[in-house]
Amino acid sequence: MRNGHYFEANNFGYSYPGPLEWVLNDLDFNFFAGEKVLISGKSGAGKTTLLYAMQGIVPGILGGRTRGRLQFSCRSGLALQNPDTALIAPTVREELIFAANHSLQAGNYEYLIGETAESLDISHLLDRETTRLSTGEKQKVVIAAILIGGPEVVMLDDPLSHLDDNAGAAFNDILENLAGDDRLIVIATNRPAPSSNTFSKIITLSNGDDLSNGGVALSVGLKAPGESVLKASGIKLADDAGAGILKGIDLELRMGELATLIGANGSGKSSLLKVIAGLWKPGSGKIERVKGKSLGYLPQNPEQLLFCRTVAEEIGYSIKGQTTKPERIRQLARDLNISHLLDSSPHRLSLGQKQMVAIASILAPQPDIILLDEPAAHLDAKASHAAWAALCAEAQRGAAILVTGHNDQENGPCHRAIRMRNGEISQAEMMN
Repeated sequence: MRNGHYFEANNFGYSYPGPLEWVLNDLDFNFFAGEKVLISGKSGAGKTTLLYAMQGIVPGILGGRTRGRLQFSCRSGLALQNPDTALIAPTVREELIFAANHSLQAGNYEYLIGETAESLDISHLLDRETTRLSTGEKQKVVIAAILIGGPEVVMLDDPLSHLDDNAGAAFNDILENLAGDDRLIVIATNRPAPSSNTFSKIITLSNGDDLSNGGVALSVGLKAPGESVLKASGIKLADDAGAGILKGIDLELRMGELATLIGANGSGKSSLLKVIAGLWKPGSGKIERVKGKSLGYLPQNPEQLLFCRTVAEEIGYSIKGQTTKPERIRQLARDLNISHLLDSSPHRLSLGQKQMVAIASILAPQPDIILLDEPAAHLDAKASHAAWAALCAEAQRGAAILVTGHNDQENGPCHRAIRMRNGEISQAEMMN
């Protein structure tokens, strides 16, 4: 490669192992030291696969076929979409120490850890257990570990998907300083390419769909909620150090109600959903659910729910034996725009596509109570629009639905927006 190049692609293409279509086709690009590059595209367009190729994961580890060529000569760090796959140490501090000890900057690692933690606003998390963090907090820890390693290239796969507005704004400020010292920054996102001058290069991957589709406002006339179906009273939860995560939460859901739970990273949204779902036991308080009412729960990481051979089997797993099973699978696949994936393995999909499959599998048995933890994460505009329309249909059916998010813009029309801050419900606004 020529001097100053970190990556050079000439008619590069890649296909995963097996008789599959080419995920990447005829790519030509040159990425230089000191640049900030945006890779944009809808879910399933090949953004993550391109980062894998630039990191040598494909075909080096996962195999597959290539054509053309992709050359690179640099030390790089890749933060994946799912931060759980990268965290290995019990606490945040130990995670960053591990990264420092394996970096070229290990000489004064205490100063390096402190400086990096402060820049990403995670100093207060250093002694927290990584398993007790929110996904947004985990994402910042992974990015910190990448930066501590001192790579020449930093690659971030959808880094803002689980960050709240304040963290996202702060992260953009950090990006402004990262590209110095000849460091190349490559960011993949499913959001439309911005019109600003933030990035020196923008590459838009497409598999035939317009990224702008789905931007149309969703107009749904939600019915008035019915009787109470679930009630949380005085819910308190603390971490191992005794710090309060949930501080006396009172919450009620009604049949046919679509409510959103809005809050910043670490405000307690995911913890509350896990307590309501029965996955975590509260320190005090109680959850009352009307007898006989079923509950479906979607965690932030959709991969926790996927285990079947095909997407069709995945969606239909919870409705085995029902005579309407084939039609229900087809209906959900059609509503969520994943009909073309029904015969595919869910384990080979993009994270955004996995999210849609997981949503379909939760909705398939038509539970009475539906809890979804940041379902819009990793979804492009079209997919997010389709997912919310499906939730509105479930509310019209009579399901009580609670959806978490960082802001109102992530979601669509709802009955009530519940604001959460520092483990407490700060306010609830009637929206419809």
